[in-house]
Amino acid sequence: MKIRIKIVGSLVLMIVVVSCILAVFMFISTSGIRKQGDAMLADVTSNAEANVKQQLLDLANNISSFIIAMEAETDQNMLNAANVLYEVDRASGGKITLADLERLKKETGMSDLYLADMNGIFTLSTESKAIGMSLFDIWDGYRMLVTGKSSYLPSDIKIQVETGEIFKFTAIPRADNRGIVQSALNASSIETHLENYIATTKGIKSMNLFDSTLLTLTCNQAQGVTPVYTKGKAVPQDVTQVADLFKDSSKIQLTMDNKTARLYYPIMDGSRVRYVLFIDLDTSSYFKQAQLVEQPLAALVKQSILLNTISLAAVFAALLIFTILISIMVTQLLKPLGFLNTALASFSEGNLVLTLPEEFIKRKDEMGDISRSFENAVEKIKHLISLIRDRSLSLQTIGQELADQMTRSTQAINGITGNIKHMTGQTGKQAEGVTETGNSVSQIMQTVNQLHDQIVIQAQHVSQSSGVIDGMLKNIHLVVETLAGNTQNVAVLTKSSEVGRKDLQKVSDDLQEIARESEGILQINAVMENISSQTNLLSMNAAIEAAHAGEAGKGFAVVAGEIRKLAESASQQSKTTADMLKKIKASIDTITESMKVVFGNFESIEREVRTVSVQEENIRSMMAEQERGSQNVLEAMSQLNSITSRVNQGSEEMSGRSESVIRGNASLKNITDEISADMNNIARSADEINSAVLRVNEISGKNKDNIDSLNVEIAKFKV
Repeated sequence: MKIRIKIVGSLVLMIVVVSCILAVFMFISTSGIRKQGDAMLADVTSNAEANVKQQLLDLANNISSFIIAMEAETDQNMLNAANVLYEVDRASGGKITLADLERLKKETGMSDLYLADMNGIFTLSTESKAIGMSLFDIWDGYRMLVTGKSSYLPSDIKIQVETGEIFKFTAIPRADNRGIVQSALNASSIETHLENYIATTKGIKSMNLFDSTLLTLTCNQAQGVTPVYTKGKAVPQDVTQVADLFKDSSKIQLTMDNKTARLYYPIMDGSRVRYVLFIDLDTSSYFKQAQLVEQPLAALVKQSILLNTISLAAVFAALLIFTILISIMVTQLLKPLGFLNTALASFSEGNLVLTLPEEFIKRKDEMGDISRSFENAVEKIKHLISLIRDRSLSLQTIGQELADQMTRSTQAINGITGNIKHMTGQTGKQAEGVTETGNSVSQIMQTVNQLHDQIVIQAQHVSQSSGVIDGMLKNIHLVVETLAGNTQNVAVLTKSSEVGRKDLQKVSDDLQEIARESEGILQINAVMENISSQTNLLSMNAAIEAAHAGEAGKGFAVVAGEIRKLAESASQQSKTTADMLKKIKASIDTITESMKVVFGNFESIEREVRTVSVQEENIRSMMAEQERGSQNVLEAMSQLNSITSRVNQGSEEMSGRSESVIRGNASLKNITDEISADMNNIARSADEINSAVLRVNEISGKNKDNIDSLNVEIAKFKV
């Protein structure tokens, strides 16, 4: 690549780099402006979100307080109506009529009034279809009113799914423990008042109340808005916010963007979540300020990008003009280099007669210095080539003589190498004979060693066998002593079995005596049961007579009743005692049968013990005989061990003599190996000399060829 192209390319690269730097600077500047705008917009949006969130939470808190207050007022009115019904029911002695109930309904303003008995069954009601229904089926907690655990139970808001109406109920106990009084009131006024919040609060699209069963109790929405939840319907299963709030009141759910916000808020009754309030809010009016800031900010960023683009174009044009001027100057400065390039190309072809123009040599700048230096270098190269041409002719004659001498040296070295190889072969044959002799002796030695190892192993086995037999003899002796002890234990076991059988016989006799006495107690208990039956009959007759006597017989009737209770209690106790005695007798009979089985088992044990005693005696006799046989085997093993030791000593002596033969043969083999190694070294040295001579011969030939080539090349130069 030419220098001018490199310089121009560098200038173009500089333009690109500077343009990229300016572009990066423009991008950073624009990004900074955009970030500042985004930060401003984020602050405005954050403030708007915080404002909407706080207003929404305040609204939800106000609605929650309003609903609790409305419910408290409604509950008080319903309690007053229930108390009025309580007094009328008490004054009438529980004989209030449906007409009275209808009149009280109108006077108290209730939707319905109910009377239930102690079982929670509605016996009288202004709602005809409620008659016969159980209040406890609606909620089992109403039982607390009849058990005395509670005196006042107001309900949460309930919805009648068929009509969509919402109600509240209040229940208190009836007078004289006759059951429960309940009042009911239509709570639609709460839903009506919630409508005012939609009319007076900006942006509310819809509101709902949910009870703990996840039913939608109320639905209020702005005109033309479709509510999120339908009144009377259950919350969809994929909506978990309502159920989560009933479990944990702290999990208030608020989702919001610049168009809408949705809030799930708990309505608390003390520590209990009574309802969940849902508010759907249109937030577009709250975020108008952020939208007003966003449009001027976008215009500012666009204007900044335009100014940066104009600046980048101006700098790029200036750099382009500068590059063109520099290219013209470089062309004028590098003109002498073109002629130098032509001269060097001519020199590479062997033409050294070309000279530089006088105008290049007379220049006073750096290019003039380069031209003069080039001229001096050409003169010196001409002189050097002439000198090399003369010296190469002398070298050509010397190379020819050297090649002839090396050919004769190669022939002499080849004869010496053949004689050395013959001597090496004879030495190898001698080494093979020595090796075969050593192998034969080694095999004999190996056989002797194997025999010796087998003798050692046999000696170990004989020793181990003697030890095992000695241990077995001791074990047999211990077994004989153990059998003698077992004979004594068997005798003791026989005596203990006899004593146990006698004790068991005594226990069986005692149980039979208890069974006979239990039968006597059963007869006594039958007499007591007969007496209680007669007493009960007598008390019934006394009660009949007391009833005939009228007022005069009331006291006697009380006494007769107590006597009847006492007779019934005595009869019941007599039956219980008879059942227990029968169970005892049955248990005794069962134990008696078991005792018979145990007696049979004791007799079997005695027979088996006698059998074991006989077998123990036989085993002891046989073990004594085995002990005497083992003693004889132990003596024979001692004699075998002595014989094995003598054989082992003879084997060791033979092994020592064989080792002496092997050592002598090894010395002979070492001497033969040393001679063979020396002959091999001489052969290798001769081969190396031969290789060196061949290499020198080859080098001298190449040297002669190189000198010839050098002469040919030198002849190409024109000086």
